[in-house]
Amino acid sequence: MVEINKSIMATKGGILSWQLTRLIAYCCALIAYCCARY
Repeated sequence: MVEINKSIMATKGGILSWQLTRLIAYCCALIAYCCARY
């Protein structure tokens, strides 16, 4: 039971970190785009 719970937590953590990485990449691209315009 504990092992299943660990794997679920690991999966949730992986998805969360992936979304966070994508968000940071999006913000960086947006900043670069704004800087390039000026």
